[in-house]
Amino acid sequence: MGKLRKTIQRGVLDTLDQSSFTAEDFNVQFGDPDEDELIISIIFIHDDSFSFTLGKNVYGLGHEIIRSPGKINETEHVYKTFDTGLDLISEWCHEVRSELKASKPIYKEVDELRDLINEHLKSSVSDTDEFSVEEINNLRRSFEELKSRVERLEQDKIITEKQLQEFRSGINEVDEEIDFYPKKTWLKTASNKLVKIVALIGKSQEGRKMLADGARKLIGLE
Repeated sequence: MGKLRKTIQRGVLDTLDQSSFTAEDFNVQFGDPDEDELIISIIFIHDDSFSFTLGKNVYGLGHEIIRSPGKINETEHVYKTFDTGLDLISEWCHEVRSELKASKPIYKEVDELRDLINEHLKSSVSDTDEFSVEEINNLRRSFEELKSRVERLEQDKIITEKQLQEFRSGINEVDEEIDFYPKKTWLKTASNKLVKIVALIGKSQEGRKMLADGARKLIGLE
């Protein structure tokens, strides 16, 4: 069979990006079944007990897929066609998310934060196809205010300097994309990215408490 085409590899990475995570949250490898390697191996880098592998085609059964977590059990083995196997990656990402939410309370706060950010972004722009100058200025003013609030968290030792630097880098990226993305595309990608950026604050015990108690205030809704 040989290695997968670049377009299929890109499709796998795009599937991960379209989940609640990003492709950078996973260690993804594409092997060569002719060399007895897995065709696709995906490991969640924050917890390597979460993995998804798609092996070579077993005659009469299909491609062997091993996923942890499974739909019901911690680990499941199934045999599917190649295309169906690819479709299961999105479902697996959802199960990973569910397991994290069940074991780590911060994910409940992150979900609530996602709703708040979506609410904030939608209320900041109109339904037109393009941004107006006023909308761009208002969004960028909001980003600057958010950066100022997060900088104060670093000054108060609630987050680390490294977390602040990662936060600034992420906010700057979302800000720059306003100039290049169509409005609807930007809104879809920005909310997901902003959630991940703000969730960086929750890496410490103090940050988790702050997210739980003051997420609305942090993003300027109070």
